[in-house]
Amino acid sequence: MKKRGKIYDLVAYAQGKLVDCSGWADREKYGQDVLPRKITPSDIDVVFNPGTFMFDNAGHVLLAELSTQTNIWSKTSYGQYLSAQSLVKAGQGKIASVLAYHQTPKEQLIDLRESVESFSLMYFVSPTYACTDVHKGNERWQKFVLAWFDDAAHLVDSMRR
Repeated sequence: MKKRGKIYDLVAYAQGKLVDCSGWADREKYGQDVLPRKITPSDIDVVFNPGTFMFDNAGHVLLAELSTQTNIWSKTSYGQYLSAQSLVKAGQGKIASVLAYHQTPKEQLIDLRESVESFSLMYFVSPTYACTDVHKGNERWQKFVLAWFDDAAHLVDSMRR
């Protein structure tokens, strides 16, 4: 039986702390396709799992969970799944969570903009939550995050269909 709170893979844990978020504000590389006001995601692993980042768009919060194991919410660890559900439900439409899959080798820095290969969004549907299908491709990931800052509520509505 696994011990709660124990680090089982030190290298993977360390990699989760070595994430480069600067690409979301890099106008030299991406031109106008950057987040407004030089925003970059905040590392919040003090509260959640290492590899959890937060995008805040004026009170619409997107939690991004990085995973090398799966891009399907129901296949994450039970505790991780319950935590995401609870936050999404408590947020009443102001908090969504995205499971972002990457295959960055453990010895390399994860680029939060370029490394994500696929993702699934968990969002609020009164009185509970729902998950989208898996969206594939890094270009789709980048468009999704940029669209979160254009109109988060509309984006979630459009992904439900």
